[in-house]
Amino acid sequence: MRKLGINPFISCLAVFLFLVGCGTTGQDFNLEHVPEIVKHETSKEDILRLFGSPHTKGIENGRDMWTYEYNKKYLGGKDFHKDLVLIFDDKGKVIAYSSTSNFP
Repeated sequence: MRKLGINPFISCLAVFLFLVGCGTTGQDFNLEHVPEIVKHETSKEDILRLFGSPHTKGIENGRDMWTYEYNKKYLGGKDFHKDLVLIFDDKGKVIAYSSTSNFP
């Protein structure tokens, strides 16, 4: 008589597919603070206080650029993202920014 049970290969495959199907990138941050950003007034220190450390720092046209990014992928194909990109002048003040999100 054959014992019925869960095949270990199938179990491992199911766990692998679940882990591959879900994931996050970046660190969550609060977009509710975006209205507090005032061009030519808000400093890098203010941004750090409002949003924490950026996901990436770089240079855009000779200006410091910080990017905040958070992506969450769910099993079944749902993919949510939010991004905040800030550009600073040579005094460390925000001169331009943009934010996007498709989180509910």
